[in-house]
Amino acid sequence: MIRFLSFLVTLLLASSLHAACTGPSQFHALPAADQAILRDQAAKTAYPEGILWQVEKNGITSFILGTMHFPHPDHARTIARITPLMDRVDQVFVEITKTDELAMMRRLTTSPDLYLITEGPSLLERLGEKAWNDLKPRLQASGMPPFMAARYQPWFLGLALSAPPCVLQDIKRGLKGIDKQVMEVATAADLPLTSLDKVDTLLALLASDPIDKQVEDFRKGLAFGFDGSNNIETMQALYFDEEIALVWDFAVFDAHAKNRATDAMPAAELDAELATFTDRLVTARNGAWLDTLAPALSQSPAFVAVGALHLPGPDGLLLGLERRGFTVSRLPLAAE
Repeated sequence: MIRFLSFLVTLLLASSLHAACTGPSQFHALPAADQAILRDQAAKTAYPEGILWQVEKNGITSFILGTMHFPHPDHARTIARITPLMDRVDQVFVEITKTDELAMMRRLTTSPDLYLITEGPSLLERLGEKAWNDLKPRLQASGMPPFMAARYQPWFLGLALSAPPCVLQDIKRGLKGIDKQVMEVATAADLPLTSLDKVDTLLALLASDPIDKQVEDFRKGLAFGFDGSNNIETMQALYFDEEIALVWDFAVFDAHAKNRATDAMPAAELDAELATFTDRLVTARNGAWLDTLAPALSQSPAFVAVGALHLPGPDGLLLGLERRGFTVSRLPLAAE
């Protein structure tokens, strides 16, 4: 389920701006009337625009940055903007620190049953020849040998393939998403870093579905097409225009368009899948994060960096903090 939905929205803001990822934005290629409808829809939600925010309670001021997880040259301007803010905080919260990320990788290494098919048919046999042949071009583009892919559980393979090849090239070249750059700034400032996600909880979320359900959802993802590069330019354009709620509304619009073109499932089923995605990967995590952030930010100033789509909406972090007594104010990205 989780990996299938991540294919639809390319992990929500997983984008880059280099030669292999350039091209027209699909949103901006829509008819003006469709763009207006989507913008009007996005504007109706809570805190629809903005990626840099200030929250205050009890006279204590903290800062929240909505991030785009993969590399992009324009992150340099954002880092220049937020670096001085680090002098005004006592700690930094991110989705998962480097230390906890390494702990998660060690956990996988020592527990191969979490991500490998350790008994029964391989993924090739479970998917069938047609679906496997549909997968081969994506494996080739990512440089992953088919024999290796056939051993992975669908959730793990989906995670490995969720970033388009152009993004993977950037990562292999050592380029970093803004989350990791924020952590580097925090480390240089000698600020403590804290994970909002817990390793065991995150692994349980990603690997919770039975293998048969994973295979079923993986097959649906193949029907839509793995490569989210058609939307990369849209995601990055809307992110840097700070139209964050519109990113999600366009992703849903585009998912339904692809669904109609491929006849992958009834529209109502797609809506249910998308609702499950938001419930499990966004809403539930936001609630858990708020349980940590609300008391922490009311006691000492902090900097928070999380995926931008966690910020807007009725279950977003910003409205959640407002409901807990914080004053929420948008900050400009341009240098003050």
